[in-house]
Amino acid sequence: MRIIVRSETPALHTAGKRRTASTPLVMALLVAASFTLYLHTANPLFRFSDGGELAAASHTLGVAHPTGYPLFLTSQKLWSFLLPIGNPCFRANLFSAACASVALALIFLLCLKIAGPLSGLVAAGLLGFSQTFWLQATQSTVYALNLTLAALLIVLAFLALGRLKSRGPDARLEDLRKPVWPNVLRAAALFFFVLGVGLGNHVTLALIPVALFLSHPRHLSLLLWKRGVALAALVFLLAGLSVYLYLPMRANADPAINWGDPSIWERLWEHISQRDYKFKQASLTFDEHMTVTVAFFGSTAKEFGVLGASLALIGLVGGFVQRRCLTIFLVLLSLGTLLVALLYGEGTYLEPVYCLPAYLAAAVLAGFGASDLILLMQRIKRANAAGTRRKLTVAATILLAILPIGLFAENYHRCDSSRNYYAYWHGLNILKTMPLGSTFFGETDTALFPLYYLKFVEGRRPDVKLYDRKWRVVEYFEQNDLQSSYNREMRIIEGSHYAPVFYAEYPTVPAINIKLFGILLEAFLTEPWTGTIDFERLYSNFVREPEEDLFIDKWTKETRAKYFLLWGHQYELQDDLAEARAHFAEASRLGYDNAGLMNNLSIYYQRAGMIGDAVSAMERAVELEPASARLLTRLGILYYNLKRLDEAIERLKRSLAIDGENPDAAIYLANSYLVKGDHSQAERYFKKTLEIMPHNIEAHNNLGFIYKGQRKYDEAAEHFKEAIRIGTESYMPFFNLASVYALSGDAEKAFKWLRRGRRYMSKRVVESIREHPDFDSIRDDPRFREALGRDD
Repeated sequence: MRIIVRSETPALHTAGKRRTASTPLVMALLVAASFTLYLHTANPLFRFSDGGELAAASHTLGVAHPTGYPLFLTSQKLWSFLLPIGNPCFRANLFSAACASVALALIFLLCLKIAGPLSGLVAAGLLGFSQTFWLQATQSTVYALNLTLAALLIVLAFLALGRLKSRGPDARLEDLRKPVWPNVLRAAALFFFVLGVGLGNHVTLALIPVALFLSHPRHLSLLLWKRGVALAALVFLLAGLSVYLYLPMRANADPAINWGDPSIWERLWEHISQRDYKFKQASLTFDEHMTVTVAFFGSTAKEFGVLGASLALIGLVGGFVQRRCLTIFLVLLSLGTLLVALLYGEGTYLEPVYCLPAYLAAAVLAGFGASDLILLMQRIKRANAAGTRRKLTVAATILLAILPIGLFAENYHRCDSSRNYYAYWHGLNILKTMPLGSTFFGETDTALFPLYYLKFVEGRRPDVKLYDRKWRVVEYFEQNDLQSSYNREMRIIEGSHYAPVFYAEYPTVPAINIKLFGILLEAFLTEPWTGTIDFERLYSNFVREPEEDLFIDKWTKETRAKYFLLWGHQYELQDDLAEARAHFAEASRLGYDNAGLMNNLSIYYQRAGMIGDAVSAMERAVELEPASARLLTRLGILYYNLKRLDEAIERLKRSLAIDGENPDAAIYLANSYLVKGDHSQAERYFKKTLEIMPHNIEAHNNLGFIYKGQRKYDEAAEHFKEAIRIGTESYMPFFNLASVYALSGDAEKAFKWLRRGRRYMSKRVVESIREHPDFDSIRDDPRFREALGRDD
């Protein structure tokens, strides 16, 4: 029985026979032209993104944030060594420019072999001039290299499948099981090696083999069934993945940047698997997922324009007729990218860089659509068919050729980063304002990544210690354990001998009880260390309006907004509420209704005594990000402080449902029930608080208070003792413990704990204790007066 193998995969080898000698020249010109453009618009240093950290990590051969990106760091380091032009970050930016240029050449080659030169030029032009791709080509990030490797994998895959088809449509199954041709074996081996190495740059490359298998199951099965192919695939894949050995090797050398310290297998796997970077969208509702999905498909029109998106749609429709398997592959690649965007995004905001593989697929489809459109023009039959076809073909060709030029003109202003120094100024200003020996805690890329470059590459402020509060950067600790995070933070602060401590985010770890700390970015806490900060220097470069022709991206706008928040707060500290409100309004205008900025605006309004404005701002923040446990908790706390207990309970319950490990939500929920008099629910949530954070003093004290009211004196005493053992400067646990022993008839212990807590009691507190009914049984005992001391 003969088994016929029919493949709709384009035969690259037959197209290769028609290749003219001009193809390498055109590809070289394309690389040169695009690299020149990206060189001209490249940022001289870094923008608000991963660029500062990645440039610093490659320069120092450190370990970057998960997944570590070993291929990117080592390749960029080699590039910087071979091209010693400008500062290290600028060299890193040029590496991205070179990668992006090669990616465009590979896209051109793929479309050229399948649909002709016009298809290749349109696809390369649309992708090369699209905003997201262009921006990644001008800064040090992993995405330009990732697109290059993705394009190379696609070319290699269809090269191997095309050579498989070269045996003809009547090939027998027995023939296909014969030893594979050497050139097919080489193509398959190279594909799996590039895949393994590429996964050392970005794990989303795994979408390509998955999409290939789903779109070409029979062809790939036949190829892998051949003798030697599966073994070669495994060997070369593992050889490529060996690039990850860089991480433990460098971690053992204790580099300046050492995220997660992956020097042992457990931490290495956690780093590569991005355990710290949890999927953020898992808790979103169906409607919120649909919002992201609609934004994903709409972003193609935003990137390529309406005409470019229309071409992609034409290529999609035509592809199901002429290039079904390839079209299915491109569709599956796009859907896989959508899944990544859904799982890895934040809120309902769609991060465009996550969509780049889908934009690559759309650009290829647009190139095919251009070719299909020309073929359609050539088939028009009218009375003067030949002349009409010729005119329409020429007009359509010219229109398609200038389409990328229109995209270039539209995006040049937005993508020219050659004069954008805002991220560099931001980091420089922060470092300059901090006193000698300061400790700086940050949580965001915006806060820390510029400082990494300035400190570890330029050598600025070696006395300032940088710590990331959210991820495991400097030393290993259990990121999801709030108590461990808190203990680590306290050890760092105590080890700094109480030098000035600064935060770039509003701390979420409770019970940080220090006096010497301030906020440089988002929100001041109690007693900010404002006297040591040169605010004029901190605000410089940011408060003045940018040049008219300089495009300011979202992150820069938001950073400028944060500086106006901080400036407004300074006016608030000086009791100039009119100026404070004006600066808050400017911050709100610059922030473009951002949930994080509304959150911080609420904090400032609260400190300024504008409680109504504080509630309104926080309500807007929750409206913008309804699935944010942090924002719901803060809104619930505001309601609690205003005695709007039912509203507080509703928000705090929603917060706890989203994040079951949120101690702030749990304890304020418990306190809300306690104030309402519902002691059973209060007890439940105080216990929940202690499950999350066993060393929470307030939870122990209030739970003991509930047990005291229930006459469970032994259980109450245990919780009061635990509150005292943890460490407190409040008289309440001592008073409560003494009252428990007084009520249970153990006068000796009641006097003991009154004496121990006396140093925390003010004169007014002592007077109230003397009259408190809990001590009726021992009030007449002389030791009671002696334990509380004299009246004066």
